[in-house]
Amino acid sequence: MYSKMYYSDRIQPKVQEELAALGASKAQRSQIHVIQKVTKELYDQENDDIKQEVLKKIGENIPSENPDSSLPRTPKQYQR
Repeated sequence: MYSKMYYSDRIQPKVQEELAALGASKAQRSQIHVIQKVTKELYDQENDDIKQEVLKKIGENIPSENPDSSLPRTPKQYQR
């Protein structure tokens, strides 16, 4: 969720710097690894307000398992 919220303004510039430093051939092979590494590093450096904002956004995106417990579960819910 952090990357969805902040990729373009915080993560992408740092990723591009690291990929440029690697060179074209290595950059293409390790692009995902660099993105993951940079995202983790930047998230770890964020202040608690940003981390709370990210956790809140994650909580908003998690659908409740069964909003009305009086209703029977659907087959899809059983498969989870």
